[in-house]
Parts: sequence; C-alpha cells; structure tokens
Amino acid sequence: MNFFFLAFIWLGLTLTLLILTIVQLVKTIKERKVLTKLRIAKLVTFSLLFLLTLYRHKTNLAIEKVDWFILENKRNEIVEQVKNKELNPNVSWNGWVCELHFEFPIVSNGGNDINRDILGFS
Repeated sequence: MNFFFLAFIWLGLTLTLLILTIVQLVKTIKERKVLTKLRIAKLVTFSLLFLLTLYRHKTNLAIEKVDWFILENKRNEIVEQVKNKELNPNVSWNGWVCELHFEFPIVSNGGNDINRDILGFS
C-alpha cells in the first residue's frame, strides 16, 4: 500500500472515532436519568480508541513491550541456538546475518533476521 494513502486512512479513522465519541457523549447526556452500562461502555470504548489513534507512538511502544514480554521465551531459545552454533549465518550477501526460518515466530523488526556480531557470538 502506498504510504501516501495511509495519512488519509488515519485521518478518516480519527474523524470517524471522534464523531462516534461525540454521538455517544450526546446520547449519554440525553439518557443520564436512565443510564445503562452498555451506553457507558460504548462511550469509554470509542473515547479510548480515539485517544489511542492520537497518541500512536505511545500505543506502539506499549504493543512492542507486550510483544517482547510474550515472545521472550522464543527469543531466549533462539539466543541459545546461536550460542550452541545451531543457527549460523545463512545469507549470501554477508557472513554474520542469520535469516530465521518460517517455523520461528516473527521475533525481530528486521524481517526475522538476526545479527550474530551484535550478540557477540561471532
């Protein structure tokens, strides 16, 4: 997808969530005498989604921290395989990058490539 269109998609999503938040806020104010849990849940959900689109950097950092926490054991297994020389550099364009196979989960931001020199295992 062309990155030019992503700005418009983000803007459309943000405006849609803003409108939905305002609509839910107005409905909540109108129904304040007989307020239901569902109405409050809708208002909180749309408000949170709207705020998460505005603070994208913080949201991405939180998602990345959760990802590192969830896949920590897999990453440690890969480090052990590198230490035991079970994973060796396997690309033709240099001698220190090891491209992980499809059986490994995506554990790096660089397309599942690991650099042995950075890890100090060369």
